[in-house]
Amino acid sequence: MSANLDENRVTLSVPARTDHLHLLRLNVAAIAGSKFGIDEVEDVKIAVEELAAALVRIDGADPVLHVEVIANDRLLTVTGRRVLRGQQPSELEDFVSTILEAVVDRHAFDTVGDELRFHIEKDVSER
Repeated sequence: MSANLDENRVTLSVPARTDHLHLLRLNVAAIAGSKFGIDEVEDVKIAVEELAAALVRIDGADPVLHVEVIANDRLLTVTGRRVLRGQQPSELEDFVSTILEAVVDRHAFDTVGDELRFHIEKDVSER
């Protein structure tokens, strides 16, 4: 896939530990800040933190969490994944789904092969 000139794409690989989630929040905020207002940036940071934390809680899975952030003039997309290594995937708690519905336009949390993945999308609104 090729990137357009109006698209920002950043791929991050961080240790799958809660004390490294701030690295994801900071990077997502930096990318989202070029397209969104402060309230929307905070919404995206909340969503990323909740979903990444769900991936991190799985003991025995791959020690690395992979996240890709893509921003263009219409949409911010964040996708995260972690290889399960035969571990049982976790499920989102009901309150997390409620939070996600309030802060992003679309979200998914599912298993694909041996990976647990999340995907969020936030539409760019008129400022």
